[in-house]
Amino acid sequence: MIAKTAKCGILTALAIIVSALERLIPLQAVIPLPGIKLGLANCVILFILIKFGLTYAAPVMIAKCVIVGILFSGPVSMVFSLSGGFFAILGMFVLLRFKKIFSICGVSVAGAALHGFGQIAAACFMLNSIYIFSYLPVLLLISVFTGLLTGAVTQLLIKRIEV
Repeated sequence: MIAKTAKCGILTALAIIVSALERLIPLQAVIPLPGIKLGLANCVILFILIKFGLTYAAPVMIAKCVIVGILFSGPVSMVFSLSGGFFAILGMFVLLRFKKIFSICGVSVAGAALHGFGQIAAACFMLNSIYIFSYLPVLLLISVFTGLLTGAVTQLLIKRIEV
């Protein structure tokens, strides 16, 4: 248990670093839509979820969201990140139980879609407007591509990294 905790500490730092580096990618110049990110730090979260389970992955996700929120984005973005993260990690946890049906990429796409849904739900609650859900189809479409990317990267990590 101590070894897993230590590894998750290192992986938490990695998720924070990847999230910080991802902010340097000018994705908004290519896709000028609010709230669009590649989500590469989620590769680390999915990796932990697959290798160690929900009890290790959830605290890493929370720590990443809080620390990145404090250092780079602020409290509102932190709320969006946490709400999306909770939906995503719980959905991915459930889908991983059906490994014969869902590939890592499939689980990752579902996680990306649920992350977008969680963010929209938080925005609706914070702004007290249901009209925010009209942006959900855009996020769901983008989540297919970002989920496939993070799923493919996670699949490579699973094959190449011993924990």
